[in-house]
Amino acid sequence: MKTKRVSVDSERLAAIVEMAGALVQRNDRKKYALSLEFALAELVRSEMRRIAQQPHGGGGRDLLDLALDRVLHHVNESLRGHHLSIDLGRYADTVRDKLRFPAKEMQDLANNLAVSRREHKLGAKEEVAADSGRHCIVHELGLREAIQGLLAEPTDDCHELNIDGLREQGSWRLQGEWFPYELITEDFVFVIDDDGSVFVSTENLPPELREKANGLLRRVVDLLYA
Repeated sequence: MKTKRVSVDSERLAAIVEMAGALVQRNDRKKYALSLEFALAELVRSEMRRIAQQPHGGGGRDLLDLALDRVLHHVNESLRGHHLSIDLGRYADTVRDKLRFPAKEMQDLANNLAVSRREHKLGAKEEVAADSGRHCIVHELGLREAIQGLLAEPTDDCHELNIDGLREQGSWRLQGEWFPYELITEDFVFVIDDDGSVFVSTENLPPELREKANGLLRRVVDLLYA
């Protein structure tokens, strides 16, 4: 049996569609829904973080404006897919005002991150293809000279997590009845969350053991994302 992968952003988007549908059903499109504003703001905040972590950031565009444009596009596409129409202009204006200061802080952090990348101070980020055909992103967390951990995240085409596939590995011990699970093998502990991310600590490990952890991580996600 496979478990549905939970994406926080997907849940927020679904919540916005549901709230918009309720407003339309009550013929109350002009009513301002604070819960819809909150969900929209969190989607924009998440998108700003995603953009800030990309190698080229927003390509010179204002971080907040770019994130808001992308989120509004996705939300409107989802609303159209459900044959709903609602004016999001008021919500967008409020979200822009609310996130103006956090966006400035995030932009400063993004600029510092870009400098660290250019100077090769940070751990690597690599997209890899598993034997199952799924792709995932593997992050080295921390400074290049002292990688604190490895984090694997599935790409958007992964909708289910094969937890039972992990249980079937005789030498692996899967602990927990629900997320986050802990998978223990060869003295490494892999923490598996419901968004499909898998983390393993490599703090204070020598390079050869860090490579071993990396190899095991790829085996874990190959089964998990299959």
